[in-house]
Amino acid sequence: FNGDEDWISASTVHFEDRAAIHSWFTVDKYTSGWKAMIAAGETGTNGFSLRITDRDSGLNDNLAVRLEEEDGSAVRAKSGPQPVPINTWHSTTGVANGSHLNLYLDGYLVDSTSYDGTIASPTITEIGRKGGHEAEYWNGKLDDVRIYNTSLTKNEVQKAMTSPKQPFASWQSQGGQNLKPEILHW
Repeated sequence: FNGDEDWISASTVHFEDRAAIHSWFTVDKYTSGWKAMIAAGETGTNGFSLRITDRDSGLNDNLAVRLEEEDGSAVRAKSGPQPVPINTWHSTTGVANGSHLNLYLDGYLVDSTSYDGTIASPTITEIGRKGGHEAEYWNGKLDDVRIYNTSLTKNEVQKAMTSPKQPFASWQSQGGQNLKPEILHW
């Protein structure tokens, strides 16, 4: 992804109460409007997403992870108070662990907020823009994008950052079916 309205639509991801999304990214420039890096949602809802917040909303171009719950309520964890520097590669991971929504930047936990409920089931998963929103393209570069259907620990977040494209989480069994936590990877 080179920051010029590039995006892909991926398989729909179904989360329950735990999930993680990870990417290496740069921001080319800050502009008005939300800019989605990864969004598992649909038009009008957000599900689970990593994005740059809208400077016009008073959130000062912060990196944010947003989670919308099945009941329609939403929570956000964001970096700040300064915007992420432009034209510099960074690693970010958003983790929903069943009770807290955590945002990591370059391996460090920068914000955490609590939530109670299940993650809204998305109908669209897109990388490089928010599902169905042609004005919310990512304005920068993306690499090593990963979407997980389970949460990650701080150590796993740091390992994802330092060991690109290497499996590091154990297999889990659900209803007799083995599932690998990393379910989508680009």
